[in-house]
Amino acid sequence: MFDRLEIRVLPPGSRFAAQVRFWVNDEDLVEEAVDEGGRGPYAADVLPAGRPSLLRATEAARRLELGEPECTGGCCGSLTVVVQRFGQIVQWSDWEVPWGGGDHHAVPPTGAPL
Repeated sequence: MFDRLEIRVLPPGSRFAAQVRFWVNDEDLVEEAVDEGGRGPYAADVLPAGRPSLLRATEAARRLELGEPECTGGCCGSLTVVVQRFGQIVQWSDWEVPWGGGDHHAVPPTGAPL
């Protein structure tokens, strides 16, 4: 089964610049994994003008940070995933979600692509 990935840019708010959020099968992965006060990566960082996006999937596996809790990723960890391209298929695997005390656990958020 294939999952539906939607990338949305949220407008700047009172606390954060414009940020990117990832919706898979109609669920906001960032909000689910890092809670309501967290944020996704800044749009200017992952969707830069004039150069390839950090989100670009390549044959080389790369770990991407998709979000962090309100207390920052340095405190409790971040929502990360390994992204790799296999021909026309892009695989998201090896999820890590924030966990209290800085520990990570490798369980994908509900609805996350495997």
